[in-house]
Order: sequence, then C-alpha cells, then structure tokens
Amino acid sequence: MVGAAFAIKEAMEKHKIQGTIKLFGAPAEEQLVSRPFFVRDGYFKDVDAAFHIHVDPELYVCYGVRSKHDVG
Repeated sequence: MVGAAFAIKEAMEKHKIQGTIKLFGAPAEEQLVSRPFFVRDGYFKDVDAAFHIHVDPELYVCYGVRSKHDVG
C-alpha cells in the first residue's frame, strides 16, 4: 500500500492532479474490525477512492466486491 501511495503521488504530480493522499493501516483488522470505526470517526470524509489490501501467502489481484473464495 505504501508503494501504491507513492505511485499515485507520482502520477498526480506528473498530470498536475490536485488532491490529498492518506494512507491508513488497519492492524489485526479481523480481530479488531477497525475500518468501521475509521468511517464512523470521519477519516474517509470527502474520500474519492479507497484501496484495501489483504495480505496472505498467495499473490493474486482482484477488484470489486470479491473475496478469496471467489478467485478460481
């Protein structure tokens, strides 16, 4: 996610796109379920796009509303 944030920053600078990049970590998200609290507390107010990564032993990419079980 850090690499993605830097790539987005570079693209924004190259194409003169105004905006702010925010990067949030969500440690132990499956136990603490932190993201709903981020939303509730306004951390995503005025956000145009959000990226989510879930690290596991397999390297694959999916998008949209999907889960690991949807990937064949």
